[in-house]
Amino acid sequence: MPTTRTWQSAWLAAILALSLFATGVFAAAPAHPHLYFTSSDISGLRSRTANSFYAENYTRILMSCRSSFGPQNPVPNPTRANNARGLVSHAALLLLDPNGLAIDARYQSNTMFFSYFNTCLNWSGWSDFFGGTSLDTSLFLIALCTGYDWHYDKFTSSQRADIVSKLATRADYIANDTGGFFEDVSKIGGSSGYLYVNDILRNKTMIPVGALGMIAYTLEGEVDETRRQKWLAKVDEMLGIWDDWVAHDGTSHEGYSYHEYMARCLMPMLYARSRRTGVNQFKLYSNIKNYPLYSIYAWVPGGDRSFVQPIPFGDCDTEPPAPLPTHTALVARMLKGDSGKFDQLANWMEFKATGSPANNAYYRVEPTQFFWADSSIAVKSPQELGLPRFHYFKDSGTFVWRSGWDNMATYFAMMAGPTIGGHQHPEMGDFVIHKGGAPFIADHGYSKSRRTEDNNLVMINGTGEYGDRWDDGNGNTEPQPSSKWASIARLVADDDYFDVVANLKPIYRASLSGYTREFVQASGVIFVFDKIKMSSGTGKFESILNAYSTVQPAVTDSYNALDIDSNPTANPWGGSGRTHTVTPRAGGPFTGSLTVQDLSKSSWTPTVKESIVNNRDNDFARRGNRLVLTQTASSGNLLVAFYFPASGKTLSAWPDSSAGNGFVIKSGTTVQALGLWSDTGSVSNSSGLTMSGQMGGLDLAGNAFWSRQVTSLKYNNRTYLTSNNPVSVYCAQTSSGSRMRIQSDASATVSVYHPVKPATVKLNGSTLATSSWSWSGGMLKLTIPAQSSQGLVETALPPRNAANPGAWAVYF
Repeated sequence: MPTTRTWQSAWLAAILALSLFATGVFAAAPAHPHLYFTSSDISGLRSRTANSFYAENYTRILMSCRSSFGPQNPVPNPTRANNARGLVSHAALLLLDPNGLAIDARYQSNTMFFSYFNTCLNWSGWSDFFGGTSLDTSLFLIALCTGYDWHYDKFTSSQRADIVSKLATRADYIANDTGGFFEDVSKIGGSSGYLYVNDILRNKTMIPVGALGMIAYTLEGEVDETRRQKWLAKVDEMLGIWDDWVAHDGTSHEGYSYHEYMARCLMPMLYARSRRTGVNQFKLYSNIKNYPLYSIYAWVPGGDRSFVQPIPFGDCDTEPPAPLPTHTALVARMLKGDSGKFDQLANWMEFKATGSPANNAYYRVEPTQFFWADSSIAVKSPQELGLPRFHYFKDSGTFVWRSGWDNMATYFAMMAGPTIGGHQHPEMGDFVIHKGGAPFIADHGYSKSRRTEDNNLVMINGTGEYGDRWDDGNGNTEPQPSSKWASIARLVADDDYFDVVANLKPIYRASLSGYTREFVQASGVIFVFDKIKMSSGTGKFESILNAYSTVQPAVTDSYNALDIDSNPTANPWGGSGRTHTVTPRAGGPFTGSLTVQDLSKSSWTPTVKESIVNNRDNDFARRGNRLVLTQTASSGNLLVAFYFPASGKTLSAWPDSSAGNGFVIKSGTTVQALGLWSDTGSVSNSSGLTMSGQMGGLDLAGNAFWSRQVTSLKYNNRTYLTSNNPVSVYCAQTSSGSRMRIQSDASATVSVYHPVKPATVKLNGSTLATSSWSWSGGMLKLTIPAQSSQGLVETALPPRNAANPGAWAVYF
């Protein structure tokens, strides 16, 4: 029993507990602390303060204390989530360094901790829980639970009774839904179910679930068990809905920032839940298991570190939430031994991707990371784990590609999937291009108005997508039924290539007979091809490309990597006619420009305009400029190329006007790469490329060819591909062999150019019997099964020797 209790109160409490336990009213109370660790773990946790592996996490606790308890405000009035972190940091410091050896004497004082705890406990903001403060309120509740659990013995009996009463009252408030915050879950089914998904899957609905569960596990044995089980029943109910509807690939329709906000409340509760139930909740929910994967692909490369900001889809801050990883050490611990090695990746994100602790933004990191970190888990980077440089998150329709894992990598992301609402934007078909920490084709991030035109999309007759707030300019994105969702219709991707076709027709308000937007990266150039056709009459098509000026931060390792529009008159756009440039910053690791070139056969009128966005402060303000390409016609085919210029190389439109849209890349007079989009399905032209199908091209310098929905592809006198059914292919040939990404709607017998006979052929990782493939005259023939998604064919060249001296000389 706690030493602060008298023997009389202890005796009375024991009698009461026994009598209530006998009637089933109370469960046995677990000894405190129990949420994250037990008293037997404390000595080992204290020894971590001298261990270099945990030094950075401990520094965060110290800095959080200094930030929260400055001399000018030793007991601040809690108003924001940072104050909740300060409370937990102080509780952690008292636990880890009770003698105050590492910080000034003020912080070893229980008086300050209790004063701050009491201030938080009696915060006036509790009464407005459902008035927009659910995030801060929930974080305060979790912080109070944590401080109470860790320092239970330091509170008097009367203090504990007050704490239990107030926490329980707030748990009742959440579970009883007096504010109407939790929707009637019975309405989820049926044709109108999507309308309620908008509310239930919003972070502000799930955030209180974390607080409610944390109170239930903290007060186990200290409140009536029937009452506590009611709280847990609401937690179970909401987690079940969440698991049914949330994106299981780890993504969030509301954007990365809100993905993190929700995680900050849910993950501590799921950890406590795992400890109390004996079931690892992190392996139970696939979206949590995939959390590290989404995070690593959502982080944009650049600056002095590998990652400086999150992918800016949904309501997402265009600067990082400083720093990005907030629960990666916990995820690593709970995924320990995971076959996908997400545990090692999460540990790398925690200990290697966050930079130096010298920056004072560390106060925003969760202090509990120190307790969750596990030095026995390897710290492996994406390169060491062999992660591909591309990933398709199917649940949200998000595709991400990067040219490398280094700081200077080019980064591309797009999305086309469900429109569920909330903090989501009308951004189906939107895309961004970054390089070296700077946004070139940018998303404005947090937008109160949530308008189609604030994204890199096409406006048709002045209207955009279903779900935007073009009518009143303020409010949440309107959820849409699945019949109006955009989708990714076709995808083939590799580390050095991608072809993504998005079907945007359902999501647009205009009456269309078809609208596809295709994204292709080949030979170092990103192409965006819009193919739009009105149902009747003509349409005014306005393709919008957004950019804004940024500055390199003064602090080398600053987390505030983007200072947007510090010069409100700056215009990042240059050029004229069909060729424009984007130069977002004058300083920093990459200071070059992105070339934006219109390769369309038809005429599109370019105009550079100011971009006025209703930002998160509900203030319409200038946020950069936009290039608008305009055309009025019954159908529009717009092909735009984006590339960072290389010395001596030129990019020009396909020379034969009858062949459709396309491009030719030359070095001087030598053709290095070429490709085209066919309007007829069969093309023969002066550049020597003959194709039957929708799209095809060759990289003559890089020994690669690609196609979408073709049955034949030839260049001059050489056949590269034939098939009895349309296939989409990317084939790259190297000195060690070749790899072919292929997508086919039906089984197809395919012949592909392969200069030498391979030693082995693999299909999706399995070696094929030699009887199932053949090679003759430089062509490899095999049958590909129907692939709903892309398959991978790999070949191995025979070893180079005297009898086979040319086996490594694989050239077009």
